[in-house]
Amino acid sequence: MSVISNLSIDNGILIVSIEGRLIEESKIKELLVEIENHLIETKGRLILAVEKLEYINSIGINFFIKALTKARVHQGDMVLNGAKGSVLSIVQVAKMDEVFTMTENIQEALTIFKNRK
Repeated sequence: MSVISNLSIDNGILIVSIEGRLIEESKIKELLVEIENHLIETKGRLILAVEKLEYINSIGINFFIKALTKARVHQGDMVLNGAKGSVLSIVQVAKMDEVFTMTENIQEALTIFKNRK
């Protein structure tokens, strides 16, 4: 299984749900273009919902970093939501849990942005 993504906007916050295996550079490029197209209207506020993501490698970590950078370029931020299992382990081994704001559930992620108005 490759990566499947779904983009939605909730109260001015872009939510990108990702499932599958985030390991292909070509899929990441397409997804980053989609994300960037919406970041202007959401003022850079981005949640990556990865609770259904099964696996990432260095390409997946690179994607998370690029998404965070794009959000910050638009004066916003990114929350990584729902990382667990091997995805969480890889994020922690790469020490990216010190860089990303991480939450366990989507409500917590939405609250972070609502409190930052």
